[in-house]
Amino acid sequence: PANTVRGVDNAVLAGSSTVPGVGVPTALLSGRLAADRVTGVTDNVVNRRTITKSGSR
Repeated sequence: PANTVRGVDNAVLAGSSTVPGVGVPTALLSGRLAADRVTGVTDNVVNRRTITKSGSR
């Protein structure tokens, strides 16, 4: 995927110019995806319906 550097071992990118897209929320998500790639996590799926402001769901 688009958060690695082809030909460079152990280089993982994060930020608004990587996948996913532009903006602070997606840059944060991009950082999480990069961290997951570095730590070897491959099954980190977030379901939007389970996230609430008050945590009451």
